[in-house]
Amino acid sequence: MSDRPKIQQGNVFDGQSQGHFYGPVNQYFVPPPLEPTIDGPPNNLTKYGLLPDRFVGRDRDLARLHGLLQTQTQVVIAGVSGLGGVGKSELALQYARAHLGDYPGGVVWLRAAAACGELVAFAQPRWFAQVDFTQLDTPEQQAAFCQAHWPNTATNPPGRVLLILDDVTDFVGQVQCGFPVVGDRFRVLLTSREKYLPPEARLDLEVLEPAAALALLSNLVGESRIAAERATAEKLCEWLGYLPLGLELVGSYLAADPELSLTKMQQRLEQKRLAAKALTQVPATTTADRGVAAAFELSWQALSEEAQRLAVLLGCFGPAPVLWAWVEGCLPNDDEEDLEAARAELVRLSLLERLGDRQYGLHPLIREFFAAKLMDRADSLDLKTSVAGELLRATESISPTMTLDQVQDLGAVIPHARAVAEWPDRTEEIASLVARLNNDLSLFHYAQGLFGLAEVWAKRSLKILEQVLGADHPATATSLNNLATLYRFPRPLQGGKDPLYYETDHWKSASNCWEPIIP
Repeated sequence: MSDRPKIQQGNVFDGQSQGHFYGPVNQYFVPPPLEPTIDGPPNNLTKYGLLPDRFVGRDRDLARLHGLLQTQTQVVIAGVSGLGGVGKSELALQYARAHLGDYPGGVVWLRAAAACGELVAFAQPRWFAQVDFTQLDTPEQQAAFCQAHWPNTATNPPGRVLLILDDVTDFVGQVQCGFPVVGDRFRVLLTSREKYLPPEARLDLEVLEPAAALALLSNLVGESRIAAERATAEKLCEWLGYLPLGLELVGSYLAADPELSLTKMQQRLEQKRLAAKALTQVPATTTADRGVAAAFELSWQALSEEAQRLAVLLGCFGPAPVLWAWVEGCLPNDDEEDLEAARAELVRLSLLERLGDRQYGLHPLIREFFAAKLMDRADSLDLKTSVAGELLRATESISPTMTLDQVQDLGAVIPHARAVAEWPDRTEEIASLVARLNNDLSLFHYAQGLFGLAEVWAKRSLKILEQVLGADHPATATSLNNLATLYRFPRPLQGGKDPLYYETDHWKSASNCWEPIIP
């Protein structure tokens, strides 16, 4: 038996009887058939959003969505990379505009949290002005009545109707039990951060391809400005992770200030991160109603404490796939099933992507968001210490002489080691670990004959230890010894002098071999 609410007997005003009631509405009330208007089928689609010629990179998604709606009564658009900002609502809006003629019965945009009331508000003044909806006890019954008596088109069978439920956060409460669908002429399109329906009835929306992202930015900013700073524009798209919301906000911000260069915009983003005005100010002409961080915050609030803790831990890693084994190494005392449940929450809300082989990926802006959340936590030092320690264990195979296969085996961990090695933390607990990672990276490049890069990382390690432990500490002396070892190889002279003489006198006490920094 269906769990949808049944339509109860209500009453209808008699237009000739000045407010007296008669008869059960679902037997006697028949609205006139729909007539075409100059605007096409009845709809409440917003005038905002991207112009069709600016909506790029989604042709295949639009075609697949249309195919799903012809075979399914419900379709969910859910973002794989996630979250708010991937363009779910914009895609639904663009689809509805492009296919308005395929739904002669009408297209109605509804907020999922108030769908029944908004459907009644759309339908009542158009076709049911004489109906006393107070005779129907609940919004669900009122919405069901509207659908059961929705006017037919002149054609037979009656024309289809598209109902768009935007931003579903509770599928059972807002859809299964909270929004009745009466009759197979109705198609229901849902947008959600979560993947509620099976894959055959769902469109998983990803971020834009790099070329499409650049095209979107060009459409917003202007081709001439992009051509003048093309390399910077490409870096800007990459920094934004090709996320449509980020691209649209930054593009609109640049468009509003023709004198602002893309280079300056890039610098501001790198300095202020998600707090930059370009990512927080939302133009009234977009379908977005919040900035990037605020969009992510909605998903964050839906997470359990365990999932939030896992999220900020993942945010400590670098811009590369994260091995689940590293996460388990960071949290050895956590129950395995509890950790997997927290991971499942992040995946379900599209905050974390499964990559296969027990590897997981974060969108660049999500990583920024998680990193910012880490700063507010009392256990931030413990989490960062665990990540740095795990990466040290993952790089312990680095030695002065390595084969090409050994170097390639370290390919997965090196991006994370670089990211953590650049942490600015100078508390002794973190700084000593960071210095050791810098030392490992120096040795990694040294083994490949990349002496310039090896020198950079060795100097960073030495500087950190001098700042935190002092010049006379044994770990500092060992780090200085490692730097001196680099200079024993023949290298181009700097200004006619051996670069070794640029170092302090401490190097003279160093031994003749590379040594690990003292923990």
